[in-house]
Amino acid sequence: SVTVAFMAALFDMAAFVLVSSGDAKVRTMQQALNRKFSGELQELMPCDGVYQRATNTALIYALQRAIGMSPAQANGNYGPGTIAATPTVNQGANSDVVQVIQYGLYVNGFYTGAFDGYFSSDVATAVVAFRKFMNLPPFNSTADLTVIKGLLTSNGNTNRDSNTFDTATQLSAAQAKQLKQFDFSIVARYLTGSVGAGAAERDKYLTSTELANLTEAGLKVVPIYEDGGYELDYFSLQQG
Repeated sequence: SVTVAFMAALFDMAAFVLVSSGDAKVRTMQQALNRKFSGELQELMPCDGVYQRATNTALIYALQRAIGMSPAQANGNYGPGTIAATPTVNQGANSDVVQVIQYGLYVNGFYTGAFDGYFSSDVATAVVAFRKFMNLPPFNSTADLTVIKGLLTSNGNTNRDSNTFDTATQLSAAQAKQLKQFDFSIVARYLTGSVGAGAAERDKYLTSTELANLTEAGLKVVPIYEDGGYELDYFSLQQG
């Protein structure tokens, strides 16, 4: 039976064998996700052992299907519907959601056990370690939205409490005091450069006056270096 997904996989540049930079357990995960969902997605993801965008999208899709979304609803994007439906899972559970958690813990470097869908003591220990590393209190073994979205997306649970922020805005004394009143205690600020392009370009670098404003307001400061890349002429052979 030759499907569209099968033909597409034959004629694109994706690898379906373990490549030298690949991980055998990641390849096992990719194969399992293909077996379950390639028909619904009309796509065969690479099975090369490299955790990449297609793998991450399929893993979010697997979570969506595990929490009851239909193939028409599931899209591999961790949006509001998925956030609202993400369950809280504890040790002793046995489900497809737990398997997704195991996959997420493995690719983030916290778990090396089986992908069997059982929330074992090893999974519980890995969840605690992930919480501590990412500073996601309480430091218990409960896998909730904060843990699950943290494993599968770069921004995690954006509704979690935080006392730290970064900004490209040069902050005034009044803004610094207001942010302190909002219970922020740490601000990350850029050391150099500008943000935006053309008429919208503005300075983003930290000044000595701003630094005084921030510290006088009781804020601690983390320096960030990031510069360039906003306009085409930034990219040159010499710059490279």
